[in-house]
This record gives sequence, structure tokens and C-alpha cells, in this order.
Amino acid sequence: MIVATLAYSLYLVHKPVQHMLRERLGAAMTRLSATERAVFVMRHYEGQGIEEIAQALQMSANATKNAIFRAVQKLR
Repeated sequence: MIVATLAYSLYLVHKPVQHMLRERLGAAMTRLSATERAVFVMRHYEGQGIEEIAQALQMSANATKNAIFRAVQKLR
């Protein structure tokens, strides 16, 4: 299960489970580089598009897609 799915489900579960999921998500996010963390948050939490993220981080669209892919792979 991807950690992103866990984060999305936080509001659906009870407080003790929310706490556990937040801890797991926080620990998993530490495995990401700063760039991977930024693109992951911008894409999956803020809902920004590839081009928007690329422009904000001064990256190419392909580099942005690759960073998102690497982040998701590390969070699995």
C-alpha cells in the first residue's frame, strides 16, 4: 500500500489510527530527497500539475515526472 493512500485516508479513520498513520507517513517521507518530497507534496497534497511544479522548482517536465515516480517508489 502506498503511503499516499494512507495519507488520503487519514480523515476516514479514528484518532488512534490517525496518529499511527501520521507517524508512518512522517517516517516514510524522511526517506525522500528534498526534491522528491517537494514534488510529491505539490502533486499529491496540493494537486498541482506537472508543468506548474516544474516551473516552480525550475525543472523540466521530464525531471519532475521522474522525481514524482522515484518518490512514489520509495514510499511503497
